Amino acid sequence: MTTKVKLVARAKKGDKDAFQALVHEEKEKLYKMAFVYMKNEDEALEVFRETLYTCQYENQYEACHSQSSAREWGLYAKRT
Repeated sequence: MTTKVKLVARAKKGDKDAFQALVHEEKEKLYKMAFVYMKNEDEALEVFRETLYTCQYENQYEACHSQSSAREWGLYAKRT
Protein backbone atom coordinates (compact mmCIF):
# COMPACT_ATOMS: atom_id res chain seq x y z
CA MET A 1 0.00 0.00 0.00
CA THR A 2 1.39 3.40 -0.97
CA THR A 3 1.91 6.23 1.48
CA LYS A 4 -0.89 8.26 -0.13
CA VAL A 5 -3.34 5.39 0.17
CA LYS A 6 -2.40 4.97 3.83
CA LEU A 7 -2.84 8.70 4.45
CA VAL A 8 -6.25 8.68 2.78
CA ALA A 9 -7.30 5.69 4.88
CA ARG A 10 -6.22 7.46 8.06
CA ALA A 11 -7.87 10.73 7.00
CA LYS A 12 -11.13 8.88 6.36
CA LYS A 13 -11.03 7.78 9.98
CA GLY A 14 -10.77 11.41 11.11
CA ASP A 15 -6.99 11.71 11.42
CA LYS A 16 -6.44 15.44 10.89
CA ASP A 17 -2.67 15.00 10.75
CA ALA A 18 -3.05 12.59 7.84
CA PHE A 19 -5.29 15.06 6.02
CA GLN A 20 -2.79 17.85 6.60
CA ALA A 21 -0.01 15.64 5.25
CA LEU A 22 -2.04 15.02 2.09
CA VAL A 23 -2.68 18.73 1.68
CA HIS A 24 0.98 19.56 2.26
CA GLU A 25 2.03 16.98 -0.32
CA GLU A 26 -0.44 18.04 -3.00
CA LYS A 27 -1.24 21.72 -2.40
CA GLU A 28 0.96 23.22 -5.09
CA LYS A 29 -0.17 20.73 -7.72
CA LEU A 30 -3.81 21.24 -6.79
CA TYR A 31 -3.61 25.02 -6.96
CA LYS A 32 -1.67 25.00 -10.23
CA MET A 33 -4.15 22.61 -11.81
CA ALA A 34 -7.08 24.72 -10.63
CA PHE A 35 -5.38 27.82 -12.08
CA VAL A 36 -4.80 26.13 -15.44
CA TYR A 37 -8.50 25.32 -15.70
CA MET A 38 -9.94 28.48 -14.16
CA LYS A 39 -7.42 30.94 -15.66
CA ASN A 40 -8.11 33.28 -12.77
CA GLU A 41 -6.26 33.44 -9.46
CA ASP A 42 -9.30 34.10 -7.28
CA GLU A 43 -11.39 31.38 -8.92
CA ALA A 44 -8.51 28.90 -8.73
CA LEU A 45 -8.14 29.59 -5.02
CA GLU A 46 -11.88 29.09 -4.56
CA VAL A 47 -11.76 25.72 -6.35
CA PHE A 48 -8.73 24.74 -4.26
CA ARG A 49 -10.53 25.63 -1.02
CA GLU A 50 -13.78 23.94 -2.06
CA THR A 51 -11.88 20.78 -2.91
CA LEU A 52 -10.19 20.67 0.48
CA TYR A 53 -13.45 21.43 2.27
CA THR A 54 -15.29 18.70 0.38
CA CYS A 55 -12.60 16.18 1.17
CA GLN A 56 -12.22 17.00 4.83
CA TYR A 57 -15.63 18.08 6.05
CA GLU A 58 -17.94 16.17 3.76
CA ASN A 59 -15.80 13.03 4.13
CA GLN A 60 -15.51 12.50 0.38
CA TYR A 61 -11.99 11.06 0.37
CA GLU A 62 -12.81 8.35 -2.15
CA ALA A 63 -14.09 10.89 -4.64
CA CYS A 64 -11.32 13.36 -3.92
CA HIS A 65 -8.59 10.80 -4.15
CA SER A 66 -10.05 8.13 -6.40
CA GLN A 67 -7.17 8.81 -8.78
CA SER A 68 -3.60 9.26 -7.65
CA SER A 69 -2.97 12.42 -9.63
CA ALA A 70 -3.67 15.96 -8.51
CA ARG A 71 -5.56 16.59 -11.76
CA GLU A 72 -8.45 14.29 -10.90
CA TRP A 73 -8.47 15.28 -7.24
CA GLY A 74 -8.51 18.97 -8.09
CA LEU A 75 -11.18 18.64 -10.73
CA TYR A 76 -13.53 16.98 -8.28
CA ALA A 77 -14.50 20.39 -6.94
CA LYS A 78 -15.59 21.54 -10.37
CA ARG A 79 -18.00 18.60 -10.65
CA THR A 80 -19.77 19.20 -7.35
